[in-house]
Amino acid sequence: MWKWTPTGLQIAFALPEDAKEQLSVAEVSAINGIFCMGFYDTPQVGDRVIHRGHEWRVTERVIYLTR
Repeated sequence: MWKWTPTGLQIAFALPEDAKEQLSVAEVSAINGIFCMGFYDTPQVGDRVIHRGHEWRVTERVIYLTR
């Protein structure tokens, strides 16, 4: 039987400046920033991600190599 294991990824949610001006400080701090998220499938460029009721699109993937 196949068992799915979530993968933890750091995701940067970056609101545009004009969007930040329309939201309260509490709302901006809850959705804007870098968060560790669990995924069962690695998001690819063009995928949509729903985070705290907001829809985001993956624009790029940056991979940092570690030992």
